Amino acid sequence: MSRLRQLSIRWRLALTSAGLTLAILLAFAVVMGVFTARQLHASFDDEVRSTAADLQERIRVEREPFGGGGRIVGSKDLVQVAAAGGGALRVVDPAGRVLAQTTGAPKLDPPREGMKNDRGFRVVVRPVLGGDSRGGPGSQAIAFVQYAKPLESVDEDVARVKLFLGLGVIGGTALALLAGLAVARRAMTPIAELTSAAQGVARTRDPDVELPMPEADDEIADLARTLDDMLGSLGESRAEAELALSRQREFVAD
Repeated sequence: MSRLRQLSIRWRLALTSAGLTLAILLAFAVVMGVFTARQLHASFDDEVRSTAADLQERIRVEREPFGGGGRIVGSKDLVQVAAAGGGALRVVDPAGRVLAQTTGAPKLDPPREGMKNDRGFRVVVRPVLGGDSRGGPGSQAIAFVQYAKPLESVDEDVARVKLFLGLGVIGGTALALLAGLAVARRAMTPIAELTSAAQGVARTRDPDVELPMPEADDEIADLARTLDDMLGSLGESRAEAELALSRQREFVAD
């Protein structure tokens, strides 16, 4: 605090302006960061759910005879298509045995319907009922669709937003500091002119100096008028003193 008081008024005004701007921008950045992160995660979850539901509708699994589990029927290319956009797909039976999966699919926890995070992935598990995903009344799941998408994709988006917000806070604060310096310098110009005039009076000891009057009728103008009245009074006192001294000299000379 003592160091702040040692600074010039110009810098104190500029730093105060920049500090207030920083506080406002930080609050705005925090609110926007939280809101945007939630929106991005919600959009990401909706995308994962939608893709998983689409795969659930299109994948068909048939039971193998004698309780041998199930097998994928139809287009096998569908499994690899699911890998678009960095996603991964696993089709597993209730015991967790893999019936089909995309290349490089991660090993996930045993299937349990719903959505959760698993090993850095957002995973949605959907059941495949009977001969297809729709099944019928009382149908049991003969397989599960596990669709996973890496969380790093949405985390990168969130980090990018936070970076932009951080740069905005820094840039806004820097601009506020520069603007504060410019405004403070302009506001202090009349005081600097009065100071220069006062220094001239102190140097020449001549109170008959016309002080610069600010255009605005504010506190600085009041100060200028007060100083002008003071110099006028000093000039009158000086004139009276010189007149008295002159009369005294004339009296002594007589």
